[in-house]
Amino acid sequence: MSGLGTKESWGALRDWLGDRIVRESVTAGQPLVEIGPDDILDVLEYLKEELGFDYLTDITCVDHLKNDAYEHDERFGVVYILFSTERKEWIRLKALLGEEAPEIASATALWPSADWLEREVYDMFGITFTDHPDLTRILMPFDFDSHPLRKDYPLQGLGERDRFEKVTPAFRPEEPDAPEGIYRDSPRKRRG
Repeated sequence: MSGLGTKESWGALRDWLGDRIVRESVTAGQPLVEIGPDDILDVLEYLKEELGFDYLTDITCVDHLKNDAYEHDERFGVVYILFSTERKEWIRLKALLGEEAPEIASATALWPSADWLEREVYDMFGITFTDHPDLTRILMPFDFDSHPLRKDYPLQGLGERDRFEKVTPAFRPEEPDAPEGIYRDSPRKRRG
């Protein structure tokens, strides 16, 4: 492993995956491999154990809804960003998922840090991670019943703001009886 560079590890992964690669590209010097969701755990384990990508940097998601430039039918792409601390090398892996009941295996058995990353993707995009130890919301309220980073989520929301009480300040910063030191005597001047 220690002698591998970007080209060598990229070539080794390409040889190992064979026809399971849906698409491949390089952006900003980082290889990106797109695969089907059924292969995700095998590929992640190969990248970690055989090619030395020992650090899971992030898991995120891309919603390809209404993206005419994207040539595949799958709506979602779950993206894993991995780093080799030994070789200082990055690689990205994207698993393509359909729109109906999108789910993929959890990577928490390989990287415990995947726990919160997968919960965020679940919360924001609605992707289910099977065998996840605690797949619950992490950013939105537990009773929130949508996924706000999906492209079909309305920009103005679904009326959930109406459930919260409006809070108004008891005083205005420009009022002379505003508490001293908070606004009136603050060194930062308000712009009008």
